[in-house]
Amino acid sequence: MSKMIKRYDASAGREYTHKGETKTHWVYCGSATAWDDGSISLRLDAVPTFPGWNGKIQLFPERDSAWPPVTIKTFVLTTLFLRPVD
Repeated sequence: MSKMIKRYDASAGREYTHKGETKTHWVYCGSATAWDDGSISLRLDAVPTFPGWNGKIQLFPERDSAWPPVTIKTFVLTTLFLRPVD
């Protein structure tokens, strides 16, 4: 059996403009695990459906267990208005 090497957070990027500056809002989608046999497994908890999604999912080094700090308010407002919530 393979041994786990590293874990990643899987996110999809959505560009937006704020005060004339282009930024990227990262939407958490799941996690990935790198194994010692060279393989990587991807578990999706959500599939991005926002307009303009290019089909790409970016892997970032895993954050602590408190990430992502998703609340119903953040999820609904981000999904409905397609912008990050302050």
